[in-house]
Amino acid sequence: MSWPDIEAFIAVAKQTRLTRAAERLGTSVPTLHRRISALETRIGVPLFVRTNRGHGLTEAGQRLLASAEAAQAAIGAFEQAAATARVLPEGTVRIAAPDAIVLYLLGPRTAALRGSAPHLVPEFLSSPSRARLLEREADIAVRLSDPGEDSLFARRMGTVRFGLYAPEGATSIHEATLTAEGVLQVPWIGWTENLSAIPAARSMEQLTSSSNKMAAANALPQQLALARALNAAILLPEFVAESENGLRRVAAAPWPLLEAPIWLVVNSEVRGSPTAEAIVCWIEDSLVTHFK
Repeated sequence: MSWPDIEAFIAVAKQTRLTRAAERLGTSVPTLHRRISALETRIGVPLFVRTNRGHGLTEAGQRLLASAEAAQAAIGAFEQAAATARVLPEGTVRIAAPDAIVLYLLGPRTAALRGSAPHLVPEFLSSPSRARLLEREADIAVRLSDPGEDSLFARRMGTVRFGLYAPEGATSIHEATLTAEGVLQVPWIGWTENLSAIPAARSMEQLTSSSNKMAAANALPQQLALARALNAAILLPEFVAESENGLRRVAAAPWPLLEAPIWLVVNSEVRGSPTAEAIVCWIEDSLVTHFK
């Protein structure tokens, strides 16, 4: 027996009249009558008796109605589960983001992401400004620079403020004052030559003297380790400094020394998919309290 025949049986049992049942199912009365007849033939007993009030259930029909309704509920639950399965976020999503964003803001919240979307795997890539979203090197990017090509979807999340910080024990740095030329004569950690054009590197070059440069690195975690080891000043995003113990902002340095817009950029090919939207919402929730 087919499910449409059982569905017709339930509808007639509930509505009692073929016209109302046919309306309910979006079919015709002749089609409904054929389905009921086919079901009765298959079972071998009549399910309805015609009365002045319409179609009433026979004793056999009454016994079968509960089972038919249970089958209907089971099919409804299956359809709902199937619909959910189609929209659950799953698969790998490549996220290009600065090291500091991953280490201090996104990384600590990956457990929350996995808890809400256990089949979704975030894959983090460094150098977000060079990750080409249109070539699908990344699906989503967090950038502290121009969001990129016009065909990408970009949303500004706020502003990152940078300041000059140093270990609390670096007394000479915290007591230093600006010279008449606006230069701070303190030991400092910079960026490697290939990154000398980025705003953070230029800001440090303008504030400090090159003769006081102690070391350089091309990533913030290495810079931070060098600053601690050498008791030197370092340019840090405010959210990083707040997360690190034993650091203090250098009072003589302008505040903020640098401000940069932070952008969330999404490849238009994945935008709107359940997987991409889950990641976008998670990134927004992770960043919203830090940047305004």
